[in-house]
Amino acid sequence: RMCVCVCVCACAADLDVMAASAAAPLDQESLLEDALGFVAEQRVHLRKAIHEQDLKAALRCAACLTNELRTSLLAIETYYKLYAVVFVELQHLASFVTHAAHKDETEALKIYELV
Repeated sequence: RMCVCVCVCACAADLDVMAASAAAPLDQESLLEDALGFVAEQRVHLRKAIHEQDLKAALRCAACLTNELRTSLLAIETYYKLYAVVFVELQHLASFVTHAAHKDETEALKIYELV
């Protein structure tokens, strides 16, 4: 996966490759490990964007994080572990956006237009 906050097309390609190999039994732990590795990479980019007050980059990274949840290959328990990690990261984004929106009304309008 080559997402540095531009993952929409890359993730779709990954899903096609993974779907093609879905007929073979997949090891849930290795799938989870791969997904968590990708999420950890995006976490770094998201937090950097938040630290730099770069709303567009933060939203792109958040999209990458949520796109990682678009899979049917994980068992329910394994999927929940991935979901929990992504949810925690999205809470950081929510806090950042809420703080930015309360800063001034112009910023709130900008956030609305971006989303």
